[in-house]
Amino acid sequence: MKDQLLQFKKAFIKLAELEQIVGRPETYEQFAAIVQDLVNEQLLQPVRNSGNPPQSPQLYYKYKILKHSVKKELRETIERLQLTLHERISLDAYYRLTQTQLEQDLPYIEKIHTYLMAEGLPILSVPAPERSQQIMGDEKWIQYKGGRRLLERLSLWADMQIVDVKEPLRFALNPQNIGRSTHYHLIVENKTTYEALLPALSATCFTTLIYGAGFEIVGSLSLFPKQLPLPYANHIFYYFGDIDFAGISIWYLLNKQQPVELATPFYEAALTDLGKPISKKQLIDEEAIQAFMERLHEEAKMQCQQLVEQRYYVSQEVLTTAELQQIWQRMSAELVGDANGMEF
Repeated sequence: MKDQLLQFKKAFIKLAELEQIVGRPETYEQFAAIVQDLVNEQLLQPVRNSGNPPQSPQLYYKYKILKHSVKKELRETIERLQLTLHERISLDAYYRLTQTQLEQDLPYIEKIHTYLMAEGLPILSVPAPERSQQIMGDEKWIQYKGGRRLLERLSLWADMQIVDVKEPLRFALNPQNIGRSTHYHLIVENKTTYEALLPALSATCFTTLIYGAGFEIVGSLSLFPKQLPLPYANHIFYYFGDIDFAGISIWYLLNKQQPVELATPFYEAALTDLGKPISKKQLIDEEAIQAFMERLHEEAKMQCQQLVEQRYYVSQEVLTTAELQQIWQRMSAELVGDANGMEF
């Protein structure tokens, strides 16, 4: 109840709102007793000119929430607890949170304290599951059970030397092109497009076909040098995704990390479709949209602009398997300067 009063957005609370927080006791007398206890603890102060209900004991229609009093107990708990913990554990974030949050986190905080007292701050970096096992005896705690959030709350994330484990990059390899000095790589957003293009990979100049899996590629592409170590080669990445706000944002985020070209022949073919209304709410990044359209030819740019204004989208799936492979064939031929194309 104290937490709810602390989180209540207004400085004053009506009696009916207070009744909802308390949970509607069976009798008026029980409710009045709870309210009076809160007044006695200096958590509430009656607004005497707000009027009174006709029942007895006497209550008021409005109360002021004395938030400094609500926080007093939490502040004292934090200060007392801080003295018992390892010096690198900071509880400062809990001054902005609630007593309940602190109580929920406390068993984990104590385990972190025990680990630090026994081992000290780590010197070597290790993957998240390994550090999670060391601290909690649970390899999934950091990544999947709120461990990272708690370590950040305690200002410990950087100190714990944790390597954030990313999903592996998923790609198919064209072994014929391994010996080249320049390597072309095509990233596609959706699994259907990946499967459609996969049979054609060996007949292109591309070294890999990469399945982006939506926003997952934004993290996993950083693993590329480890998964395909060709350090002295020149790598050129192309991207083809859905023509919607999410798909455009994925490319934009990738391109900010490292140069990733638009696979414009695919986009220009897809933009001949009229598109469909975007049914789900998507965040709109105007800067990303502008950067995307600047890389299209004039006609495709106009078509894309129209889609954006209408809040329409075009998915990769509007292109058939045959169309996708033909487009890739022509694109590959242009990259290697083969005017006659490459037969699949």
